[in-house]
Amino acid sequence: MIIDGKKIRDKILEELKEKIHKNNLNLKLGIIVVGQNPVIEKFVHFKKETAKKLGVDFLEFRFNEDEENLENKILEKIQEIKNQVNGLVVQLPLPKNINTEKILKSIPENLDVDLLSGKIKSDEILAPVTGAVWEILKRNQVVLEDKIMVIVGKGKLVGLPTYEFFKNKVKEIILVDSKTEKPEEEFKKADILISGAGIPNLIKKENLKNDVILIDAGTSTENKKIVGDIDYSCEEKAKIFSRTPNGVGPITIAILFKNLILLSEK
Repeated sequence: MIIDGKKIRDKILEELKEKIHKNNLNLKLGIIVVGQNPVIEKFVHFKKETAKKLGVDFLEFRFNEDEENLENKILEKIQEIKNQVNGLVVQLPLPKNINTEKILKSIPENLDVDLLSGKIKSDEILAPVTGAVWEILKRNQVVLEDKIMVIVGKGKLVGLPTYEFFKNKVKEIILVDSKTEKPEEEFKKADILISGAGIPNLIKKENLKNDVILIDAGTSTENKKIVGDIDYSCEEKAKIFSRTPNGVGPITIAILFKNLILLSEK
């Protein structure tokens, strides 16, 4: 079964819209954007459109990559707007000359809808990709207790927060990264495989068991197209397959706005 991420996103957004209307919430989401990267602009557009659907004010704060003293200007902007918004996104990636960790850690905990500051530890407010994975598994009634889960990649957006959330929910969890010897052998153990490595078509069907649950959270570009880590031919082996694009991606946007509401209620 191929997962339709847009369908799940729309169901979540319906629930959120009802909650916003019922509780008469007046919400503002701020976003800091540096430069004019086309991929970044696509993600900003999705967030802006979702905010419009939900009736959330969307405030953009933009900087040029070549601005002098850019890092300090971003830090100052975060301080300036922290009392004007209910949530704040610093759109990644930032330019290489910026200390991304320093910027992310400066985001106040009560505004951290992406959970990138490292300050929030919650089973309710989840990193957007982790929340998207959880929605896919819940909505397909996947029993976790008897499953071996393999997570590919140790990044802050996918691998690490997903590992932390699921490590006590499954029978066994295996974290695979670039230092793992013979990663294909680890892939073969997976009942559930979640990948966020950002390596096109890294995972092939010959390295998977039958009826595996596949969730591709990897994104990279190949021939100007967005592609995932898991080769499409893996569908032959999969019981459930969330592919890139249109799998995890749309759901993460909905989870971000779910976090906005949850943080505003705290």
